[in-house]
Amino acid sequence: MNNSSEIHLFCLWQYGIKYSDLVIAEIKTNFSILSVTDVTWQGQSNLQSLLRFYINPRWIIFWKYLRCGGAPVRMIVVRDDNPVYAERQTNSGSQLVNTKLFDTKIKLRKTLPNGHWIHATNSEFEFNFNYSMLMARSPELSELQQAPEWNGTVQKQITQAPGTRPWKDLQEMFDFIRGFDRYAVLRNFENLPHSCQLGIHSDIDILTDTPAELIRLLNLKRASYLPGRSVWRCRVADSFVNIDIRSPGDGYYPPEMTALLLQTSCWHNNVRVLTEENYFYSLCYHAAIHKYQLSEEYLQRLLTMAEYLDIKQPAGTDPKKFITQILWAWMQKNNFSFTEPKDLTVNYNSCYLPLGTSRTFKRQLKDKFFQLLGKKSRQ
Repeated sequence: MNNSSEIHLFCLWQYGIKYSDLVIAEIKTNFSILSVTDVTWQGQSNLQSLLRFYINPRWIIFWKYLRCGGAPVRMIVVRDDNPVYAERQTNSGSQLVNTKLFDTKIKLRKTLPNGHWIHATNSEFEFNFNYSMLMARSPELSELQQAPEWNGTVQKQITQAPGTRPWKDLQEMFDFIRGFDRYAVLRNFENLPHSCQLGIHSDIDILTDTPAELIRLLNLKRASYLPGRSVWRCRVADSFVNIDIRSPGDGYYPPEMTALLLQTSCWHNNVRVLTEENYFYSLCYHAAIHKYQLSEEYLQRLLTMAEYLDIKQPAGTDPKKFITQILWAWMQKNNFSFTEPKDLTVNYNSCYLPLGTSRTFKRQLKDKFFQLLGKKSRQ
């Protein structure tokens, strides 16, 4: 083992378990096997488990279920002491993958009577997602890195599929996704996970570049079917919490900005959040572009954050103009462009945007309707 080693897994689906000796012999030629476990899910059907495990279209998963069976699934956890990454053609197009894992999987698919029976993780992120779905807990990578090689015993594991029962509290929910590091809570995370309003008025804004995996991991259910609306409901204790999921390409923030926010995110009380500086600028953007009116309370919050970050307000400058000037300069510095949210429930102010910037026809209709209701945006 070395410092660059990675933990991965192979899955042998139910109908392929009878070929386990052949599969394990091949895996041993390239990897150290750490454990072999037959996993059975509880709390949902085997088909529903596969629908959450894979992000392919539902008809493909149904076809896979018919050909591969349900439970148990034999999970083979391995360590790759010399991982090498390169581009390979996958079912989702060309991707950067762990070549030994990928090539071994392809070889086994050609060897077995049915190639659908074998699955392997292509990346560390996919391992974290697959392991969490199978074992209903986040992997302890440091323990797995130090684990001895497999002793030949096949363990049995009955797993309550994650999210099929309400999470005990928000801390349990966030602890479960700590291996899923491609997300960040956008705001109002100071008291998370210990304190957050539950129920109809709850609201957690999460940014992620892998929304489908997060939704499946937490077993989220849609809370709205409005066009472009991405609000989901997560059961917590005897209530629920609403989660707004934002992602690159939805226009909530510019794609390059979302990449920066995610790449620089950090841990706060075991929750991934924005850095102090990026938190400030993201709130400036939210205040200037997404809010119909900037309240005095919100303005004072931004001015306090600016002072903390040692961003000086010139004497005599209008506070609102000061905040928008800061935002404009930061956007230009990073070569970011303002983007229109696809979610029509999110406002899109044009008063700070370049001349000639237009809104979609749907948004213009929505804004006219809102104006009739007396809710005017800053034009």
